[in-house]
Amino acid sequence: MSSNSTRYPPWIPGDFIVFSGNDTCPTPKRVLISFAIYNSISIAMFVIIGSTRVRAVLSGGRLRSRKPWTFWSAAGSVILQFVTIISTAFLIRASGYRVDFWQLIQLWAVRPRATWIIGNLSIISHQMGFMNGALDNAVVEVFVSIFGSVFIGRLVRKTLTTSTADLAQYGAALNRYYWMITVGGVLMLVSTAFEMVWALWATWRALQTKGKAEAQDINSMRWIVRTFAPITCICSWLVWASFLMSTDGVYCPGNIKWVDVIWGVLPVLLNTMRAMIDGVRS
Repeated sequence: MSSNSTRYPPWIPGDFIVFSGNDTCPTPKRVLISFAIYNSISIAMFVIIGSTRVRAVLSGGRLRSRKPWTFWSAAGSVILQFVTIISTAFLIRASGYRVDFWQLIQLWAVRPRATWIIGNLSIISHQMGFMNGALDNAVVEVFVSIFGSVFIGRLVRKTLTTSTADLAQYGAALNRYYWMITVGGVLMLVSTAFEMVWALWATWRALQTKGKAEAQDINSMRWIVRTFAPITCICSWLVWASFLMSTDGVYCPGNIKWVDVIWGVLPVLLNTMRAMIDGVRS
């Protein structure tokens, strides 16, 4: 745990400042390890429950869905994802995170996540039965990335307008985080723009077919998800790592135990919900 210092670099907007009044705060390493744990749980739960073949074995054949994927089947996953982000924002504010609530929600919308890895498991679709859940995750990744793009846009604008004189005050040690957050933010905006094209296409096909757009409609532009979703994921790690490292001691949300619980339970809820939906549809 690091001390609650007041160091705050000029390349991050001032209203992102976190203050809790606590004597100790989670270190950047602690926060990043938490993200890695959340992602590992997500991947593990998807491998166990996300495959229709595995679910069929575990349920004794009761959950043996072979129905085609439809765009609206991802709606529950998207809604639950946003409910969890908002709940996280409420919990962190309750534990002392003194920052604009809207900014806090967007900050967590750009957190490092495993949805792009899971989304690309649609490549091994029919062999292992991952297609439906993988496409659900691809949709979640796209919409959450678009939602967080406002935060990234403000961050990039601030970094690009930071003067050389301001940078000189912090030296090479901190300036490397400036370049990490700038490059990561710019690339994330570019990748999110392409993902937005995919999202608009998927939404248009869903409306055209009255909610019956299937996997082939989404796969017609799959190169966007498979190319730019990984870039978004890598950049989200860069942005969060540089944010935490350059403001060590300022990100101080207090007790984040319940945040860990929420993001540990979310993968279980999501995959159980998908299994139940597929069971009903079958």
